[in-house]
Amino acid sequence: MTEKQVLALYRSACGAAGRREDPHASEGWKKVLMRFSKEEVTAALDAWWNDTKPAQGSLLDKPRGSTMPTPADLKARIMAERQRLYEQSAAVRQRKQQIAEFWGWVAERGITEDEVREKWPSYVGTRPAERENAA
Repeated sequence: MTEKQVLALYRSACGAAGRREDPHASEGWKKVLMRFSKEEVTAALDAWWNDTKPAQGSLLDKPRGSTMPTPADLKARIMAERQRLYEQSAAVRQRKQQIAEFWGWVAERGITEDEVREKWPSYVGTRPAERENAA
């Protein structure tokens, strides 16, 4: 992300919070957030606002927590989202591997599609297209 983009996001956040811009804070934002993409920072900022604003439709509730995110708050959210995406992709890779091993095991034993549906319903509809064409 460029310096201009970080400053624009900082100014936008200040406007949303009704705060004056602080040159020291904008420098902190630049130092911490420039290495992330604009989309990641924007998503983290949106998530932070959603977590701290009052419940929708409630005129009496006050904002929860601080009224302005710090760079550390946003960095933590970005890192948590990256970790979630990594774990999710690792889980997807592991599931694909399990499916391939399962169908290999099924082919070795000559088990029918009906038996698979009956005994292992979690594998129904996961058979790779190559195996369906070969069978």
